[in-house]
Amino acid sequence: MRIFGVSKEQGITKFKEYEKIVFADENREKDLETWILENPEFIRTEDDPILFIGRQVRLGQNRYIDILGIDKNGDIVVIELKRGASPRDTIAQALEYCSYASQLDERSLQEIWDQSSHGDPPETLLERCQQEFSNNMTTNENNCICFNNDQRIVIVAETISPEIRSTVDFLIKKGIRVKCIEFSFFKTNDGDILFSSEVLIDAEKLNKQEIVSSPLPRTTESKFMESVEPNAKLLFEELLRFAKQNQYPIYWGDQGFSLNVEKDGKHIVFCLGYPPPSYKKQSITFVFDGRGSAQQKLQLPDNIINNFSQKIMALNLFIPSGTGRNLKFIIDKDKHIDAQLVNSIVSIFQEYAEEIAGYPLKTV
Repeated sequence: MRIFGVSKEQGITKFKEYEKIVFADENREKDLETWILENPEFIRTEDDPILFIGRQVRLGQNRYIDILGIDKNGDIVVIELKRGASPRDTIAQALEYCSYASQLDERSLQEIWDQSSHGDPPETLLERCQQEFSNNMTTNENNCICFNNDQRIVIVAETISPEIRSTVDFLIKKGIRVKCIEFSFFKTNDGDILFSSEVLIDAEKLNKQEIVSSPLPRTTESKFMESVEPNAKLLFEELLRFAKQNQYPIYWGDQGFSLNVEKDGKHIVFCLGYPPPSYKKQSITFVFDGRGSAQQKLQLPDNIINNFSQKIMALNLFIPSGTGRNLKFIIDKDKHIDAQLVNSIVSIFQEYAEEIAGYPLKTV
């Protein structure tokens, strides 16, 4: 495709041709990523709005999702960028990322949103989605947005190869939602730049049936306990028993649970538990900071967190979780956990819960 600028010179219409150049010759893939984040209309449209929630989302082993988004149905959008031609492994890579994204629960998505530092004061992901999509997203009976009921892929490349197109056509027929966008980069001798795009394949337009999103099913205590490894059963049983005995609220998500302290009608999370199949792996997390934590909601002195952090680290089981101060114990199936160790862990959780319950809520 040739691109011309149009101007008038002495009453005569003149065309000035823009030269098509190779984007990779002058730009990095990171530049393309930044341009799209700063100009989201390049990917999203009025009929297909997408909220970008994270960039370079780490999968582990030095693998990253270029851009992660959520659409108006609450579905995850994995956006894979290629500054040149799309190599043959592009689809395999995108499918791998989509597989990872399918395991992200609501809390994990919120953590990704938090790490992107959106707003000051920060908005919750729920609040931002409600604004972005004009409160038209699918919700459950508790008026909560139903996140990650399905996933889709957007591939952006300077050239979408025939092999990629053929594979994408096959995937769409099999129900996997993929969009391919090809872009071109033009420049004149005067230094003017044009950036054009064309949607080559779009599953959203090919499939005319309405997509209906429904709430992810919540797990239950019995389902959770059935899924954990035998060596972890006693630990999870005692944690849940301790919470029930002290009437600490227990919330069950689509994969795991949280234990909370109730303070003047507000719930302060202090423990998270996940089974083996989850994105978080079979684990328990000692929650010190982040959304819903004591540090966020209570007037809690910093030395309290330091003291309990030292106590839990002294067990030589917990490691840092993410970029904050939370500590996680990943319970491998071969790890021996006896009653004495269980009592030590539960005792620290109990002591911490009792400690934070004595501090007032932060004033707004």
